[in-house]
Amino acid sequence: MPNRQVVPHLYLDTNIILDVLRDRQRHGELVSLKLLEQAKRNKWYISTSAFAIMEILDVEQDDLFFQLRVSEGDTVADVLRIRRQRDLTAEQLGRISKKLRDKLSISYDYIDQWHLDQKGFDHALELARTTNITAPDCIHLATALELGCDFLVTTDEFFLKEARKHIPTSLPETIEQELRNLGFTV
Repeated sequence: MPNRQVVPHLYLDTNIILDVLRDRQRHGELVSLKLLEQAKRNKWYISTSAFAIMEILDVEQDDLFFQLRVSEGDTVADVLRIRRQRDLTAEQLGRISKKLRDKLSISYDYIDQWHLDQKGFDHALELARTTNITAPDCIHLATALELGCDFLVTTDEFFLKEARKHIPTSLPETIEQELRNLGFTV
C-alpha cells in the first residue's frame, strides 16, 4: 500500500489522558506521554471527547474523596459504600478542575475536545444496543466514528478488541506500527 501524505487523526480514550496526567507507565515506560509528544512533534490531529474530561474529573474527585475519608479513619469498605455520596467542598472541586484545565490547556492544547450532537448520541445508543461495549465507551467510540478518526487509541484491552470491529484501534505503544500498516507516513 502506498504511503499517504495526510496527517492521521487519532481519538484518545480517557485512560490515555489519565496515564499522562498521572505519569502512569506501561511496560516500564510512559507510553501515553511518548504518544502525545510524538503526535505534537509530527502534527498529528488528536481528538477526545468532552465526556473524557468529565470521566477524568470523576476519577480525580473519587480519588480525593477516598484519600480524605481514609485519612479521617474510615475503612476502605466504608468509603466504597458511600463513594457515590461525595461531599467535597466547592474549593476542593475547583482545585481539581483548575489543575486539569491548566494541565490540558497549557501542555496539551493541541488535543481537540468534541461534543456529540444528537446524531452522535443516537450512534452511541445503537452501539450500546448491539455490542458488549460499556455505555461510556460507546460514547467514545461514537465520537471517534462521528469525527472520522483514523484510529482509536486506548489501553483498555477489552474496548480495544471490541472497538476494532468498527474502527482501527491501537495501544499507545503500537500506534506507530499500526499507522504504517494503514499506509501513513510516520
